[in-house]
Amino acid sequence: MGAKKNQQATQKAAAKKKPTAKKTTGGKSKKKSWSKGKVRDKLVNAPLVVADQIDKLKSDISNSKLISISSVSERFKLKGSVSKRIIKELHSEGKIRQVVQHSKQMVYTKIAV
Repeated sequence: MGAKKNQQATQKAAAKKKPTAKKTTGGKSKKKSWSKGKVRDKLVNAPLVVADQIDKLKSDISNSKLISISSVSERFKLKGSVSKRIIKELHSEGKIRQVVQHSKQMVYTKIAV
């Protein structure tokens, strides 16, 4: 009787070690696809300023604490070249003062009254 029990025990152990057919046949796994990141909408900034708006723009810009080409362009939806010209004009009129100029990045601020 001892031999029969040993035979059954070895069969059970072999059955536990041997993986079932379901586990081995998984098929091909899907290839991982990488995301392309966040996509920003293209900005449509105005290339020109209407004469009626220029006075309002100048007063708003001259009252700002921090004035740079990028901040004016973003706030008023203007192209960078347009905002640069408005800032230079305000600086030449003496309505704003220059704080920093480093290469192409210029930072201005309002004149304390």
